[in-house]
Parts: sequence; C-alpha cells; structure tokens
Amino acid sequence: ALNNFWRSCEGVTLTAPRSYWAVSQASPLRRMVVEKDLWLSQSEGYSSGGFFADIDVGGTLVMGTQQQWFGRNARVQTGLECWTGWNYVFVGVKGIDAEAVDRCQWAGDVPKGQRRHGWPGRISAVTETPRIAEKPYLVKDGSKWFIYVPKFVASSTAGPIEDREAGIARKLELTHEVFVATPEMTAFEINMAMQGKDGLLLTPGVYVLTEPLVVKESHFVVLGLGFATLVSPIGLSCIEVLDDLDDVRVAGLVLESGTPAGFKSAQPLLRWGLTVKPTEISPSAPGIASDIFARVGSFRHIDCTPMRVGTMLEFNANGVVVDNVWAWHADHDDCSGFDPGRHSDMASYSFMSDKSHSTHGVVVNGHFVTTYGMAIEHVAGGHMCEWNGEYGQSFFFQAEFPYHTPPVAGAVSYKVNPTVLYHFAMGLGIYIIGTYTAPAAIDISPFSDVRNVVTAVISGNHSQFASQICQRWESSWFTHKLLNCSAPISCSDILCWSPTVPHLNPTQLPQLVSLGFSPSTEQMLQRMPLLELLPKEQLRTASAEENALRLPSITIPTATSSKQATTTKATTTTTTPTTPPTTTPKSTTDRLMTILTGGGKNHKAYENLGTLYGWFSNKKKASIKKASVSGGSKDIPDANVGSEAAERLGDRAANTITLGLIVFMTFCAVPLMCLSLHCARPPRELRPVSSRQALNEDEIDEQTQFVDI
Repeated sequence: ALNNFWRSCEGVTLTAPRSYWAVSQASPLRRMVVEKDLWLSQSEGYSSGGFFADIDVGGTLVMGTQQQWFGRNARVQTGLECWTGWNYVFVGVKGIDAEAVDRCQWAGDVPKGQRRHGWPGRISAVTETPRIAEKPYLVKDGSKWFIYVPKFVASSTAGPIEDREAGIARKLELTHEVFVATPEMTAFEINMAMQGKDGLLLTPGVYVLTEPLVVKESHFVVLGLGFATLVSPIGLSCIEVLDDLDDVRVAGLVLESGTPAGFKSAQPLLRWGLTVKPTEISPSAPGIASDIFARVGSFRHIDCTPMRVGTMLEFNANGVVVDNVWAWHADHDDCSGFDPGRHSDMASYSFMSDKSHSTHGVVVNGHFVTTYGMAIEHVAGGHMCEWNGEYGQSFFFQAEFPYHTPPVAGAVSYKVNPTVLYHFAMGLGIYIIGTYTAPAAIDISPFSDVRNVVTAVISGNHSQFASQICQRWESSWFTHKLLNCSAPISCSDILCWSPTVPHLNPTQLPQLVSLGFSPSTEQMLQRMPLLELLPKEQLRTASAEENALRLPSITIPTATSSKQATTTKATTTTTTPTTPPTTTPKSTTDRLMTILTGGGKNHKAYENLGTLYGWFSNKKKASIKKASVSGGSKDIPDANVGSEAAERLGDRAANTITLGLIVFMTFCAVPLMCLSLHCARPPRELRPVSSRQALNEDEIDEQTQFVDI
C-alpha cells in the first residue's frame, strides 16, 4: 500500500467482520462507524499512512504494518493491536488509555509469531483534543443539497461526535448560498461567482488556474469533492485567504505547482493570510484547513514539465487549525518510464520529478497555530517544516528526506525558529532512505518542548543523522549564537528514539517582558489548553519479560565532574522531579539569583539557568550534552539525575554574572538600577519573523543588560 495516495472514505457505516483500509499518506477516514474490526494494512504488505478522525470502531483497531499513523477524536471499543510500527499518535481517542498504550508499546498483545521488539516511543497519546472543528461535508436533505459546517470547539474534546445535529454551526444551501464550480470554468469566472456567496464547491477534476482563487469574506467555505486538483498559475498561488478573516474553512483539495522549474520563484500553493499579525488570538473562531495535499513534480497531465514551488503551504494568520496535510515532492511519476516489474529499486531510479524544485513543505508564521497530522516528503531546497510563530502546537509529524536529490546544506525536517519562546510538538518521525546525510532531524529553540522523536535510516546507518535533535539560540537578546545537539537515547535496528530534551520554560525566566513578550503573554500561556499526556508523562518501569526485549541502555555522565559518570536506563526510569533547594538567600550570589530569577534557588528557573549557562560555556560541553536528559525540570524525564549538577552550574553562572555586573556597575550604575527596578521602556511586541531586521542603536541599548550578563 506504499503508493495508495489521494483517496478517502467519509460518512459510511461498515458492517463486515473485518474492514481493511490499507493506505499511505493523503488517505483519510472521517465520519464513520466501523461495527467490527478495522485493519490499517492488508496482511503483511507494507503501508505508510495515515489519518482518521471522528470514527467509531466497535471492534479492535489493528495497526498492522503501518509505519506511522495519526488518529483524532475517535473511539476504539475492544482494544488496540500493534505488530510493528514507528510512530503512532492518538489525540482525543477513547479506548486508547494508559493500559492500551503500555501493551502496544511492547507488542505484548499480538498474534503468535508476530511479536516484535519493544519500542517505547511507538505511541504518543493525549487524552483530549485541545481545539478543533471537523471537516465540512455535503448532505442531501429532502430534495435539497447542503454543505454542513461543523462547529469549532475551543474546549477539550474526546471521542467521535455524538449529536451530529447539535454539532453543526451552519448549513449552506447549494442553490442560493454556494457556487458550484466545474473544471471547465476559468479562475476569473470562479472568483467573480464567489462574490456574495458563503461557499465554493469544487466538483471533481483538474482546474488549471490563471489566477489564484481568493477568499475575501469571513465564514466562507471552500470544499473539494473527489480531491479536486488545483494547478497554480505560473509563479502564483492556488488559493489565498486574505487577512483578518474569521472561521474560514478550506477542505478536500489537491494543490499542484504549475510554475516551470526554470522560473526563479513561485508563491505558496496555499497562502493563509498575507501578513503576520502580533501575538493576539482572534476573538472569534479561527480558520480550519482539512485534508489539504500539495505536490510538485513532473506529471503527464501537465505535459511532464518539471515544476517549481517555494513553499507549498504557508500559514500567516493567527489561530489556524491545520487538520491533515501532506506536502509531497514527487519521488516517482508517470513521465519517467519506471516499471515496478522491471525496475526493482525506485530509490536509485532517475525520475523527471528530480528536476523539479521545492524549498519548504509547510511554513508557519502565524501564532497560536495547531496542527494535527502533518507529513512532508522529499523537499530538497530548505527546511521541510519551518515554524516561526509563537504558541504553536504540533501533534504528529512525519518526514522523509529526499533520496534522489541531495538536500541543501544545513536543512532539517522540522525547524523551530531560535527566537520562538513557546512550542509543543509530539510524535515526530523522520526518515532517511539512501546515502544522503543531515545535520539533525529537528532543529528547535531552547524553549521548545518536543516529545517522542523517532528517526529511521533505511538501507544506511544511524550516523547519517549527525545529531537527532539540535537546540539553537540565535536572538537579538544575546550576542552569542548557541547550539546544543544531542544523540538519541536508544537505537535498535534502523530506529533511534528520544523521549524529550531539556527545554526552558519562558515563564520561569527572569525579566520575562525584556525577552520580548507582550505584557499579556503570561496570561496567554495560561490560556493554552493543558494536555494530559499518556502514560502520565512518565517513562514506565518494565517487567522482567519486557526487560529482555528492551533497547540497549546508555551511559549518561552527569555534569558534576568529568571524572564521574552515572549510568541510568533512560527507558526504565519513572520521573520523580526533584525540588530545588529552598535556602534563604544570604550571599551576594544568592541575592543576584533572587534578582535574576525572582526567587533565588527556590525558583524553578534556577536549574534551567544552570543548563543555559552550560550552553554559554565552552568547557565540558560534552559532559553537559550527555547529561541533557537530566535537566531538573518537571517536564524532563530523569530530572533527578542532574538536579545537583544544575545547581552547581547555576552557582557558576551566578558567580560569573557577579563579576560581570561589578564591572558593569562601575560604568553603567544608572542603567543597572533601572534594570533591577524594571523601569525600561515598554517592551517591543514580538516581530513577525518574516520581517526580521537588524536592531537599531536604541534596541541594542535596550538589550544590553542581557548581552553583558
């Protein structure tokens, strides 16, 4: 099923004892009742999906051979069965409880002869979905046709929709409120007909556009049937959603580049918002993108011309929810004479699509953007996903590096801009097929919280990823450019895994406003939904039987001394966060820490500051890197390993800061007094990353306190 793309099943009830949905990407299941068992692969055949949402499985969910899968707002009534698999993410799925996760992690409940080695990062589960609206759909009610638009739910939800009538926000009657387009119509005709309507229904077929389709009104719905395919005008977008619009829905489309590779540039195939707004969330419902699949390559229906795209999908608006997208640079096509019967190795075959160009799969510049199910493959011209907006949440990410064209130097699959202060991502699977290398699988800011990162090198070796996760600090707040890269916690066969990496909580750092937050940022962070992770954010303790299947343990030296090392099995330790010392500050060092952290050693940021200090210091980088799984924060497994080490690092940081501030006070006593009294000018709003520019003289002065420290 590795080539089963661009198909879907919605709004049906399956009554067979066993139903198969053997697919790969761009093949969602939605609004379904499966009365018995649902199998996601056919027998032992390979499969690489996939997505389901709003479904009710009355029997067992059998993952089969699926490499990865994302499920949301569903119910599984009689259990979960795992044979193998690398990265499964479930959000708001009833029946996927801690026991099911535990059993499936270790492949203990599978048919005889199909037991696999335990893989602790195989499943990521969140009990409730933070915010979502289901995909619009077509309904015949009596003699009339409607587009039903489900409600946006800002509160946490779990399971499929129970009361469908109550879950509808509005019904658009096709005759009067919706324009129904056909492929024979021009883009100009469609744009003109959209005016005064509340929706656009694109019937099946290929639409070769001469101008972008533009959404200009709030609450507008664009719905494609049969994966209506939009081919972009040369150099332009397929669809643009203008700024300051609420509750726009775009769903069920294939977007394809129509810009020949010989052109120098091309706009995003989907551009949601033209400019980036400040970090404020819309008071009304945000926009929802559902089942949007972008591609670039050389295809027969466009005369086999190799095409170009810069960014396939770009989200500049705040609050957008992205529900199942795939950005694909073709690794095979119908223009190159490839015959599976004669050519056994597709990875080494030369395709016309190799001459196409792509820079990014998905770029997120907007704030408060949430993604459920994002896949990007074979993009070679830059980072596959680039996330520049604040308060982003990403549930499931899958990427495959190109294997016909070498990726540009420094490119990674998942990039979070170094200046981003809040980012959460769960269930990231990144793969290499072939001989190319990557500096890292993901490159994130030191504030980013990532969980369950899985890398795979197929027909190669683990060293093709120079590192698994890199944390980068490049900002106007500090003159230093810092990089902390880490290897995976465990490796087995072709797979490597890390449960998380230490990260800094910006709300625990001193001078929060001076870091660029707006005054309301703390309240904004508090408004983000709290996620209950399974199994309770802790790494489990295994039985003796499971220990026999466990991945190799690793040796993690602490940062206490280069001569001392503590061995711990990272995959078997239950997190028990340590409490930092609560001694009343007495020394100059402690008093400085009180100023910098707002509470001295009893402040949670104290340990984080020690970790950050490790990035500043060129000494013992290796030991700090090895100890990176033990940062002392409650968000980090094995926090008890490095708490004392972090405290000592904090002391060293404070002593260094003391010396620097003595010199600083000699020449700049008044600015320092202003720093301690918090009398700096009103803070800058976070700038959109797309419009970054060099700091002017005043801004350099404003940030001096952090530079000197």
